[in-house]
Amino acid sequence: MSQELHTFDVAVQALKQGHKVRRAAWKPVVPSVTPYKPKPSVNDKSAWPEYMLCQIRVGKNGKEDRVTWHATATDIMAEDWIVEK
Repeated sequence: MSQELHTFDVAVQALKQGHKVRRAAWKPVVPSVTPYKPKPSVNDKSAWPEYMLCQIRVGKNGKEDRVTWHATATDIMAEDWIVEK
């Protein structure tokens, strides 16, 4: 089964709609990028952005951890983005 490959701008639009995305060049063990809306603390609501891009990884203890993801120049210029439905 082949998957349609996209540019970064299509991947960003998919993230805005709540989809997960990943690059075809990434190894299967690399988690997809997913949008995440952090819950601000009661004391300081200005400290958090409206939403972040994260990769969810499962630690050795079995607990999920959200790791903030930042696109590299290579990611931005890539044309092998896959939108996960």
